[in-house]
Amino acid sequence: MKKLGRNDTCHCGSGKKYKKCCLEKDEKEKSARALYESEKNKESNNDPLDNDFEDIIEEEELNNYFEENKDIEYEKNRKKYVCKKFEENLPEISAEKHKIIDEWWEELKKIYKETDENPTKIKNHIETFLNDYPELAINQEIHHEVIFELEASYKRKGNYDEFIVFLKWYREKFSEAYALSATCYDYYLIAYSLIKKEIDNISLYFSYYQEYPYHAPDKLMDVMELLIANNCEDLIIKLLKDIYPYIYYSSNVINSYTFVLPILFSKYIPYIKPDYTENDIELLINDLKEIDSQILEMGVITKKYYYKKMLENMFNTPDLNNYKYSLRDYYQHIGRNYLIFLYKHKNKSWITAYYYSFEIEEYLNKMDKEKKENPNFIFNKKKIESYILNHYRSFFGLKPVPAITFLQAVYFFAEVY
Repeated sequence: MKKLGRNDTCHCGSGKKYKKCCLEKDEKEKSARALYESEKNKESNNDPLDNDFEDIIEEEELNNYFEENKDIEYEKNRKKYVCKKFEENLPEISAEKHKIIDEWWEELKKIYKETDENPTKIKNHIETFLNDYPELAINQEIHHEVIFELEASYKRKGNYDEFIVFLKWYREKFSEAYALSATCYDYYLIAYSLIKKEIDNISLYFSYYQEYPYHAPDKLMDVMELLIANNCEDLIIKLLKDIYPYIYYSSNVINSYTFVLPILFSKYIPYIKPDYTENDIELLINDLKEIDSQILEMGVITKKYYYKKMLENMFNTPDLNNYKYSLRDYYQHIGRNYLIFLYKHKNKSWITAYYYSFEIEEYLNKMDKEKKENPNFIFNKKKIESYILNHYRSFFGLKPVPAITFLQAVYFFAEVY
């Protein structure tokens, strides 16, 4: 085969010259592969891996240098994982029917003005209209403000059960109108079901998130975080297992990789055990290759060496006084050890334990980001408050569920270290 020249068209199909496209990447791959083969031979002769080599190989793996034609495959997947777009189509209605809706709104304004906060009266006003004019439900347009205000009012008045009964009725009888803000309404129903321990009902409220996975990714994230905080591993997997590639390749979703992480970690679950075997690692890698083929740019590692090291670190308590690796590796080792503690002693599912340990790792790395040696754990009121304000802020204020999850993680971490 003719050797590809620097000025030839690049093999990846981009149309660019090789020197302007993949040459640098290919040279790095060639160098890393040569080093890998050299060290692999050493390992087969029972020679220990050099620490510098470990760092090089891990970096190469994390950057996916061993993938071929990544850009082409990425584009194929991006076109493949396109799902149905949500359309807000309000049917045309006559002027007479518009008048009926306008009169209803005028009555609603009077209720707001003439009475103290009375969510039941507002609810009854909504129900009367819907029962009298069911065909106008979608044109009523109460999904912008009215139902959200009603939910907040019931919450303040302490009669939330009545709101949930109404919301379930609205969902069942007027699904087209409900769909206009279904991702928000279903979040209320999921949260309520968790509070009432009605776990079997929760997956009934996944349908809109799964049919339109990137219509409201912020609400899907809220649901995922809520399930993680409540230790609902099976439900998290059920929610995401068929939709995570679609979310990942959506240009509308920021940090789309976060929706892949629960599925990725779910693949580890059968193999997280101290008596793992070489065959276990082979099976794990085969499971991960499926995700790797779907999610190209995440850098899913499929190398045996990496998972041997990961499992070894999980079940070996690190020596805090004599740790020879980088600060980030040190905290990763601590995090994995903490994960095992949560699973064994706090009855946390693997996915919830992973997120708790991930939150701790993130905190430690950010608090100690200027340190080069002598790692320590800095937890005090001022630093924790500052971290929460900076990392769990949204447009509407603090995000309560992830903030509380972080505080819970800190609380349990204190028991270990």
